[in-house]
Amino acid sequence: MVTEHRLSITRACRTAGLSRAAYYKAPRLPQEKDAEVIDALNGVVERNARWGFWKCFDRLRLDGRPWNHKRVWRVYCELGLNIPRRTKRRVPKREPVPLAAGSFVNQGWALDFMHDVLYDGRRFRTLNVIDEANCGALAIQVARRRCKPRSNLLQPSGFLKSTGTGSGGRSAEPITSVSADGAYDTRACLDAIVRRGAQAVIPPRKNARAWKQASPGSASRNEAVRACKRLGWRIRKS
Repeated sequence: MVTEHRLSITRACRTAGLSRAAYYKAPRLPQEKDAEVIDALNGVVERNARWGFWKCFDRLRLDGRPWNHKRVWRVYCELGLNIPRRTKRRVPKREPVPLAAGSFVNQGWALDFMHDVLYDGRRFRTLNVIDEANCGALAIQVARRRCKPRSNLLQPSGFLKSTGTGSGGRSAEPITSVSADGAYDTRACLDAIVRRGAQAVIPPRKNARAWKQASPGSASRNEAVRACKRLGWRIRKS
């Protein structure tokens, strides 16, 4: 009306029902108007990535922010924070250390499972104990379903003599470590390794709990469980 009909600003505002203050006021972009809310929400989400809207809103209220939930929710949706997002747990960076095999016999043993099928369809599993130095199979335990390690598997009397390899004095040689996967996270296996004087390099199973009953292998195993709970279960694969 001002440019086309050449009316004054006062008459044009009166005709349109608009105040002159609103006419002279410069428009503000939503990003500028809600800049403080955006910064506050981003700060809360960076510190607590798993929080939802109401936890973030309660945190803002505890920090003394006067905005109501409707305004915060509008900005929350504009930022795309209401979309389910997957966040990775922060795991401390570790330099990969290559696994060094033992240089002499009985310095370290490795345990692993294998399975196969017979000609008639029956399945069986084997528990293999391998010397890391010469890659020789020291013992093989066979079972149909669950292949549990015997409590005397790593004892000189129960293992080395039964396989015919302990008659040459190898049972007196020290064992530094025994490495295996989470399938060997059992009380019998860990206790046998500790009694043999070796260190068990066996990660705890996922969502494992600490053992309440004291045993030779429970101390180191419970410490590993607490470390996984504190740093995240993905540390088991590192």
